[in-house]
Amino acid sequence: QCRAWADSLDQFRYVACSADDAAAGAVELVDAIAALRPLAGCEVYLAGPAEFIAAAAAALQAAGVPDAQLHTATT
Repeated sequence: QCRAWADSLDQFRYVACSADDAAAGAVELVDAIAALRPLAGCEVYLAGPAEFIAAAAAALQAAGVPDAQLHTATT
């Protein structure tokens, strides 16, 4: 489905990420997104397991996303 959206929507980009654990996957995901655009001006919404959220939030903060622009929910 994501590939279909990428083909039909001009502003949609899809990068497949996979990892053996949630923390590694979170860092891989943030790195992939950061390679496409600067993150400091973005509002970021995260949802997932606590381990994923913690690792992604740390990587996003290291990439310059202020705490006020980071919104999280654990599942």
